[in-house]
Amino acid sequence: MHAARRKVMTEVSDFVAQLEHRPHANLTAMQATAAWQAALGVTEFTLYYQLDLLPPGVDRGYTDYVGRLNAVLRSAQPEYRVLLYYPIRDLWAEYLPMAQPLSLTGQTRAAEALFTSFLNLGRAFLRQQTSFALADHEALAQARIERGRLRLGRGSFEALALPAGAELPPLPRQVTAWCRGRGHLLQVQDPGTLAAKELAAKVSHELVLDPAGPQIVVGRFTRDGRVIVLAVNVGQQDYAGRAALPGAQELESWDPASGAIAAQPVGTRGQFDLALAAHSAIFLVGKPKS
Repeated sequence: MHAARRKVMTEVSDFVAQLEHRPHANLTAMQATAAWQAALGVTEFTLYYQLDLLPPGVDRGYTDYVGRLNAVLRSAQPEYRVLLYYPIRDLWAEYLPMAQPLSLTGQTRAAEALFTSFLNLGRAFLRQQTSFALADHEALAQARIERGRLRLGRGSFEALALPAGAELPPLPRQVTAWCRGRGHLLQVQDPGTLAAKELAAKVSHELVLDPAGPQIVVGRFTRDGRVIVLAVNVGQQDYAGRAALPGAQELESWDPASGAIAAQPVGTRGQFDLALAAHSAIFLVGKPKS
């Protein structure tokens, strides 16, 4: 994304389930896995499900689903709100070489705090429907400020989130001044989850849910003058509530499972009913508000 290219690959299978002699992944779980990855920007799906072991028709249902996801999103532009700093530079100073497989066991407390805070920040943003991109120190060195926002490649961000224990690398003077003013720099002082949730609450949400839906993952995109939000229920329970899509009007809902397109009625306060069964997803598509 930072290099103005959109190619992000994933590899997916249910190999672990097979090794543990558990049931193979079902169609809805496979679709939900593809959907949340598409919401986070994946475009290249490398898939290792053994479709010959699954019930007839699953292969067609699955490939049609992934095809619809990419038909909508592959040429779309992600609209991330937050840039989450990837603190590899800080971890270099803390890393202790190990003969055994890499884990936090045996690493320093500072390394563990960096890892925990980075993980919890990402989780908090996802659970509050705030999309984010990652950038390390080398990417940030290419950043600039335009119209009060941090610009990096094709991305435009309203805030930079810094995990607990991480230090800002040397940055262009304009970017450093931006980080120090108007609350653009969101820094967690404690690697705990509560601090991350409080921090995530300070930034915009792609989809405002009532009641809260921590199991709903969203991604926001634009394409051909349309706002596109993909909402995915990654939980085991159905979700039903009210939602609002800031910055969009004249909504439609597009179902990647069936291909159906329908108008999405919106109330006078900009809210609409949202029902997502477990492991289901929906595109919400609208025109930007003038």
